[in-house]
Amino acid sequence: MLKILGIADVHLSEANNFDQTIRCLDKVVQWAHEYQVHFCVVAGNFYERLRPSAKENLFAETFLSDLSKQTQIIMIPGDFTHEMGASPGITSSIEPLKLVQHNLPITISVKPEKIKADAFKANFFTLPTPYRSILLADENLKDLSSEEINALLTQKVKEIIWGFKADFDKDHFNILVAHGSVLGCAYNEEMDVGLSDIFIDPNDLDGFDFVCLGHLHKGQKVRDNCYYSGSLNRLNFSEEHLSPHALLVELEKGKKPKITELYTEATRYKTFTIDELLAIENNDLDPETRYRVKGEIKEEDLPVLKAKLNALPVPIKPAFTVLSNDYMRSEALTHDLGLEASLLEYISLNPDLNDLKNDLVDKALELEKELA
Repeated sequence: MLKILGIADVHLSEANNFDQTIRCLDKVVQWAHEYQVHFCVVAGNFYERLRPSAKENLFAETFLSDLSKQTQIIMIPGDFTHEMGASPGITSSIEPLKLVQHNLPITISVKPEKIKADAFKANFFTLPTPYRSILLADENLKDLSSEEINALLTQKVKEIIWGFKADFDKDHFNILVAHGSVLGCAYNEEMDVGLSDIFIDPNDLDGFDFVCLGHLHKGQKVRDNCYYSGSLNRLNFSEEHLSPHALLVELEKGKKPKITELYTEATRYKTFTIDELLAIENNDLDPETRYRVKGEIKEEDLPVLKAKLNALPVPIKPAFTVLSNDYMRSEALTHDLGLEASLLEYISLNPDLNDLKNDLVDKALELEKELA
């Protein structure tokens, strides 16, 4: 059996939940020891930026050194920290970490390659984020649209993956570690990976014993042999409903991978509506949770909300819209009006359009007939 601990999208940053992210990474070291894993793979975006601070680098070196005492490590860069040509001699933020890998079981891979681990009968194929800058530097391609560049990179990713598959060792575990978007997977609850992105075709992932993926912060299953671990920590309010975790992967030849989600104590976020906030009691708030309030409020009701915010014992991030009396939404617009009536109601709220009223109504009726 081969045991792998998979993590991704740490986004280590002094400016964003640094202490909590450190606690999550300390948990990774603990899990590596507890489950006696053979490898820990970091599938991209360990750092938040291309040029990490001295404090971020110091912690990263300590973390990798501690983790390497428990298991072998394979790390690739991601889209936040990987851009060819960004600085002479540096292709990613993690490349300087190669300085700590001497005499330690750490492999930092910044390009597509095959990493052999014959002692474990395993091959790791690494696929960092494809970067646009090489294509943009080609004079023959400079006039391509972003969609055309994405299509070229998508084809290149496909070719690399099929090249890896041609280099399988049948008696080994063949494992892909990649940072990218798989077509049909979800960035979040509201948006899926589409054809306009640089994407990996899920059908191309068949044949690998396992695929460890990074980039999408929502942990999710792609196929029986392919998973996103998701992020280790919540990074902002858009992730308040995520359940951050690492993946414990147990592989046996000829069997379906056994997957266990190992959950971290991630930073907590909570969004209130204005009505929810006004009704809340002080003792209902957790000082360790990040709060915000969203919604629309009338200008005359704003003092009550501000007084409530000032009285609460923890900070609440304001993310609401104040509707001034001059631009209050008409109650009539919330009803199911016809096109002409809706337009007339809108014009009544915007007197500057009165001179164009007849022309606008005529055009609206003309369009309505075309669509009928």
